[in-house]
Amino acid sequence: MFCDLSPYQSRRCKEIIENRAENSENISGLLEFINSKFKVRPISAFYGAGRDSAWLKIVLRFDKDAAKITDKKCIERYLARTPLYAKLNELKNFYISVESFESQIRTDLIQGAVAELLRNRNELLAPLKIWYIAAVSDVPVVFYFTKQDAARREGGGKIERLIRNFIEKAQDAKYLSHMKFKLYFDSKEFVDLEYGGNLFYYFK
Repeated sequence: MFCDLSPYQSRRCKEIIENRAENSENISGLLEFINSKFKVRPISAFYGAGRDSAWLKIVLRFDKDAAKITDKKCIERYLARTPLYAKLNELKNFYISVESFESQIRTDLIQGAVAELLRNRNELLAPLKIWYIAAVSDVPVVFYFTKQDAARREGGGKIERLIRNFIEKAQDAKYLSHMKFKLYFDSKEFVDLEYGGNLFYYFK
């Protein structure tokens, strides 16, 4: 599950989970409504508004919790009866996102593990024929130089173990319900042929 929490929002969620902070009264009613309606209590919620739009971000603890929020319209109907209605531009051009805190932590840890592998690639990845390793969201992709090498996936098991070891040792691993992730394989040859060598367009 994709998640997009800012560093402040992620830090705030950690503080609430660890009982070092409490949610503001502005959103307490909303959190209670969601808990009553969907039988799952959010960690927190964040909101904001511009001149012509507004947004609400609801953060659940685990992926399975976020999946239970299936009716955003009922949340809008609830908001229309609360003081948040005015703060959210009367729900004009309004967008609700449902986020999994666990997914954000998993993304941060996987991206951190990939960065660590690249920093120490001469020590950890030699003599594998790897061009690059990238992670967008919580999906790590190993790029070999050629399609043939990518098909062989040499060292794929080793790379997966290195990423998993990094995650397990990280302090934030305590926020995960599981360590599962999937490693994907591709090649520089394919990126060059199909996307002009541009990873931005590859992942887009």
